[in-house]
Amino acid sequence: MRRRIQSKIFILLSLCLALPAYSQQDYQKWLQQQQSSFQDFKDKRDKAFTEFLQKDWEAFQTMQGVVRDTQPKPTVIPEADTEKLPPPPATDIPQVKDVELPAVPAAPAPAPVVKPDTGIPQKGTSVQVEFYGSPVRFTYDDAIRGSLDGAVSNQSISDYWARLGKSDYEPLVRQLQSAGQQLELNDWGYAVLIYHLGRTVYSGAENTPVLFTWFMLLKSGYNARVGYGSGQVYLLLASRNDVYDVPFLNLNNHRYYLIPLDGKKKTLAEVTTYDGDYPGADTAINFRIQHSPLVKDRAVRKTLQFKYRGQTYRVPVDLNANVMNFYSVYPQTDIPIYFGALMSDATGRSLLSPLKEIIREKPETEAVNILLRFVQTAFRYETDQAQFSAENYLFPEETLYYPASDCEDRAALFAYLVRNLLGLEVVGLDYPGHVSTAVQFSSNVGRDHLSYHGKTYTICDPTYIQADYGMTMPSVKGKQPKVFELPSVG
Repeated sequence: MRRRIQSKIFILLSLCLALPAYSQQDYQKWLQQQQSSFQDFKDKRDKAFTEFLQKDWEAFQTMQGVVRDTQPKPTVIPEADTEKLPPPPATDIPQVKDVELPAVPAAPAPAPVVKPDTGIPQKGTSVQVEFYGSPVRFTYDDAIRGSLDGAVSNQSISDYWARLGKSDYEPLVRQLQSAGQQLELNDWGYAVLIYHLGRTVYSGAENTPVLFTWFMLLKSGYNARVGYGSGQVYLLLASRNDVYDVPFLNLNNHRYYLIPLDGKKKTLAEVTTYDGDYPGADTAINFRIQHSPLVKDRAVRKTLQFKYRGQTYRVPVDLNANVMNFYSVYPQTDIPIYFGALMSDATGRSLLSPLKEIIREKPETEAVNILLRFVQTAFRYETDQAQFSAENYLFPEETLYYPASDCEDRAALFAYLVRNLLGLEVVGLDYPGHVSTAVQFSSNVGRDHLSYHGKTYTICDPTYIQADYGMTMPSVKGKQPKVFELPSVG
């Protein structure tokens, strides 16, 4: 009997000792199953988002692109009669203050190859992207490369997302962010850089570079979506600024713009997309330009000429054609963006240096008149419809580059000159069919003016030919403009 009891105890002990081993094996098997189910996704959000993308998408009617100003601009600008001007008030007008110009090297250095430094060794395929003349080197996981399987649908897009979600994409995101910082790109420039990389990785493909841009933007924290229609994939971007003349959708209290990354506008009445957000990707694109992109210099020199009080002045300007190409695909956005844009150091200094000498030790009013005359007469006036066949606001650097410009282009350039040469405050004036400026002088100078937030601003119209400060163009005289403030410099 005793032996039987001992035998049973031995068996029970053996089973108890074997149970942990069995449970551990079972756990490891279960864990492997779970890992297999997770499919090696790098981020838990990716698996959930993949499953979400596999659900039914919805077709949305796109809203037509917003027209910025329905009032046509004048095709011919009148010439002012300065003899009818009232005399300035009998007060002392202060002289212009000395300003410090941007420092640039005597000769532009060749653009180095941008090598994004992420602090960790890079593994995979190395590729070089030409970003507006500047070579940028990237290394990416081979699992990223591949075609879009089958026809464009929510299933094929979901499959693409799943494939990239299982790749080693994090180092590439860090490389892109590092390159964007080295090139001093804003949000839009960063998106275009990703697209250029996508076109290199997926050479010859049309839709996959767009999907790649969408994936990388989400991983970089930007609020973006994709949609499709007629076999094409479209990037949908949430923006902090209004964007004009491109279709858009209103989803979850956000306006998503179908902005083409290659600058080629597309007309689309309907787009199929999903209605959901990727966790953590909530930054809307900001189109503000705080610095021209630091791309390779492709020098263009122009000499601009104007007359003031019978004397002819010549202003040589150094421009970068690669920067002009970058701006040529820039979406049309809020007008203050153009007024607040800064030029590249080389262009800014080449423009400001000779003008600074011309206005040196002049009263503020005369200095403003000189700058007005420069902007009014150094460029041919032409509407955007005539020059570009569409409304096309120009950044100040572009106004220097193109042979012709119209009112908003000249107003933005004039505002740049007044702020950087005179240090005076400027506001923009948005009339129906016309854009002008007003300057806050250091003292009362009389003539046409307006009050804004308790300050007095004198009308200064960079388009009204031969007009001095305090003269309003006849077509808008007596009309109340929309006044807008300019972003802070820098």
